[in-house]
Amino acid sequence: MRNGVRSDAYDLLEEQTGLARKTVQALKQVSDHIDLPNRLGSLSWTHHFQVYLLPPAEQKKWLKMAEKNDWEKRLVVVHKTAQRGPSPRCRILELA
Repeated sequence: MRNGVRSDAYDLLEEQTGLARKTVQALKQVSDHIDLPNRLGSLSWTHHFQVYLLPPAEQKKWLKMAEKNDWEKRLVVVHKTAQRGPSPRCRILELA
């Protein structure tokens, strides 16, 4: 068992979706850490990935700012980093 999910479940998802295991794991991490009320359909999954390690109130704040200001996904990281300084939570995931 890894990350609370049985390995064969990841195998099945990989087979059915064609997505790489790391992508499936990242999708699970975001869905586990961002409550439905904080998710914004107008923003990309990558926007949500950028903030999933933050506390819920911070997630909501950054996602609302990204939506209001029409920030590109990389700008979410730039604005977040500029305000709080460099952090290991500020990561960029490039999806092909």
